[in-house]
Amino acid sequence: MDFQVKGVYEEIGSQQLDSLILITLESAKEAFETDEYNMVMVLPEDIDEVEDLGTEIEDSVEDVSAITTAQFSRQISQIIDQISFFTIGIGAISAIVGGLGVMNTMIMSVMERRREIGVLKAIGATNNYVLKMILIESGIISLIGGLLGLGVGYATSRAIGIMSEGTANAIVTPRLALYSLGFALFLGIVGGLYPARKAAKLSPVEALRYE
Repeated sequence: MDFQVKGVYEEIGSQQLDSLILITLESAKEAFETDEYNMVMVLPEDIDEVEDLGTEIEDSVEDVSAITTAQFSRQISQIIDQISFFTIGIGAISAIVGGLGVMNTMIMSVMERRREIGVLKAIGATNNYVLKMILIESGIISLIGGLLGLGVGYATSRAIGIMSEGTANAIVTPRLALYSLGFALFLGIVGGLYPARKAAKLSPVEALRYE
């Protein structure tokens, strides 16, 4: 079917409503080859009578449920809360797994470099120096992982926006990026603390004997 544009509505800030195309009921029936429709939007004359109007519609029409804007907003809020709790749970699990991964990586690194650490301590490196060295390495590894994660996250958000044709835009702000990198650094330091302390307490004699 061919349509002629009669006008363009001003944007109101809703992705769903701003992306709508309004046509007449007759044109819709012809385009979709059906006389049925699944939703009707009703605008009351008095906004204070919305709840009563919804009840009246449900009592008057069979197999129809009326949802007011306030009820719809509450449902959306509940869904957002559930998604938020789920996201927090996934984030917590990811943080624990990430911290354990950093710890395991640094423990293996310390074990493989026992002789190197022993030489450093034999020529005067203090426990504090060794501790800081391992923590810095752990932090750098986590920052690199955080940067890679940001890159993947940004690419994914762009892909979601393209596939959804702009109806589900995930935004990665500079502040969010800084928070993510800061958390990655914190996770690296916490995960590297145990292997760093273990490396700092190594005896130079025992470390130099290690093959």
